[in-house]
Amino acid sequence: MNRTNANGKQLFTLTGLLDCHTTLLQHRHCQLLTMNLMKQSTRFTNTIFTVRNCNTRRAIIDRSLSTSTSRSASDYQTEKVSRAWQIGHYGKNDQLKLTEREVPLLTRPNQVLIKVHAASINPIDIRSRGGYGATLLNKARGIKSGDEFPLTLGRDCSGVILAVGKGVKDFKNGDKVWASINAKNAGCHAQHVVATEGELSHKPESLSHVEAASIPYVATTNWSAVYAVAKLRPEKTSGKRVLIFGGTGGVGTFGIQLLNAWGANVTVTCSPDAFDLVQELGAHQAIDYRSPDIERELLKHGKYDFILNAVGDSMEDIATLVIKEKSNAQYVTLITPFFTEIEKKGVLLGGLSSSMELFRRSRKFYSAGATFRWAFAQPNSYALKEVGKLVDDGKVRPVIDQVFGFDELPKAFEKVEGGHSRGKVVVEVCSSESSPDQSDGQLLQFFDDKKM
Repeated sequence: MNRTNANGKQLFTLTGLLDCHTTLLQHRHCQLLTMNLMKQSTRFTNTIFTVRNCNTRRAIIDRSLSTSTSRSASDYQTEKVSRAWQIGHYGKNDQLKLTEREVPLLTRPNQVLIKVHAASINPIDIRSRGGYGATLLNKARGIKSGDEFPLTLGRDCSGVILAVGKGVKDFKNGDKVWASINAKNAGCHAQHVVATEGELSHKPESLSHVEAASIPYVATTNWSAVYAVAKLRPEKTSGKRVLIFGGTGGVGTFGIQLLNAWGANVTVTCSPDAFDLVQELGAHQAIDYRSPDIERELLKHGKYDFILNAVGDSMEDIATLVIKEKSNAQYVTLITPFFTEIEKKGVLLGGLSSSMELFRRSRKFYSAGATFRWAFAQPNSYALKEVGKLVDDGKVRPVIDQVFGFDELPKAFEKVEGGHSRGKVVVEVCSSESSPDQSDGQLLQFFDDKKM
């Protein structure tokens, strides 16, 4: 996945390649470019990731532990276990099982171990439970299909650092952090998770862990669409007219606040019973998405410089009618066929098929003098730092629909899967204000002995 340097500049990785792939397809000779790009993507995926398969990794860890003068592998395994919600196969909610496992170990010097206090449930977790993106992710992990199980889901969390790798510079044991973790290494629906330094930042002091856990994934998703893809900047967004399709979900409620904080005039679509909520968050206009004359309603205050689609393709034709012509206006959607096509047809043919779909849909907006783009969620520590400042300044706040206990996680999945949530659904993994217990102290000592 994309990483960022200290200045927030995107570094070139697999997700960056996908973004480059999207940009290239705006030009002519789409088929030739796509075929070359997919060949590069296959080679790139094979070389950039050095993740070992589960058996190899366990053997390496066990050998490392057995050579320790202070502890053996069996001592460690009996000393501390971590509870995690895992799936043994892709499917429905009945695949979720609460299990006990070893606490995950650091395998790279840029990693940290987080004791998870709270995690959120995102729509992507529902899709991942069903196998969404499994083919490409397993290729990235360097394993064959089926070797990913048991699999822990969860893309964002808030918690406390228990251990840091020797290459970590900006964090230390005991730091309170929030994180948005890449799809390849997802695992926040557990008591402990490993993250890289580029996937987290210090948690805003003004938020509890439960509140903080509701933000990272939707923040980095919006950042990818608005900042990385559309190239909007806080200092140049004031006065721009923005439309968000789907204003009441996690992405929409955060997007309203972010773009309002940057000075945009924000219009959203939602149901009438949510008008008060979205306007409280900063939306200037709210439009009923079921209105029989939605085009006229959307055009009452003029056409739009930027449109963000967080709900689906059904609004795309309307978007072509309300976007500004010949003014570098941009339409960015978070709904793409990319991973679905790869699941159906394989990496090469699936990538080619989705590229052709991108080209076809881009033409509709090109004829109106606008740009069509896809956006993918990307972990981004710089984005989390900037959002943290907005939170502490009172310009962004968490929007939480419901909080579940850790043992109730399947119910939280059902809540999200049912749709129509107002904001986010959060799972409290442990007491938000609890301090490390004795076993955590033993873990700290263990990782100090074994620091990567």
